[in-house]
Amino acid sequence: MTTIGKYRQACAKHGVSPDFENYRSGHAHGVQNFCQPVQGFNYGRGGGTYQGVCPVDLAAGFVAAYNDGRHFYDLESAVRSTDAQIAQRKRSLANINDALTQSEAALIREGSSAEERLTLLAETKELARQHGVIEAEIVELERGRVLHAQALAEYRSALAYVF
Repeated sequence: MTTIGKYRQACAKHGVSPDFENYRSGHAHGVQNFCQPVQGFNYGRGGGTYQGVCPVDLAAGFVAAYNDGRHFYDLESAVRSTDAQIAQRKRSLANINDALTQSEAALIREGSSAEERLTLLAETKELARQHGVIEAEIVELERGRVLHAQALAEYRSALAYVF
């Protein structure tokens, strides 16, 4: 009712009046189509948020399927998020490797003073430490990814839905 009221106001400015009965009929038909379990699963799997629009006679089946789809979405999201974190850490490693190469080259360059070499050595040690920390993070993230992927595969095989 709120939506059709907004349409009426907007249309009135242009001398047009929406057909309430056609709107209501179309909305009812759309709700009947939307509130099917397969739609609920697909909506949940796509990350949609259910707003309680289904009538009581269709809500139970829709919501059960929606929850299954939403859980599937959450499991897929965990895998994607972990993949993104691993990729970010690998980019950081590449940047550190570049910085290490430059620092090591500067260390052996002729004309560097003892003070510059000490500073470069400290930088190199810090870069190496960061490298180690990031490598350890990648190992942990990869372990987590295996667990997420395994949970997703198990859930996928347990579902009765067709993908």
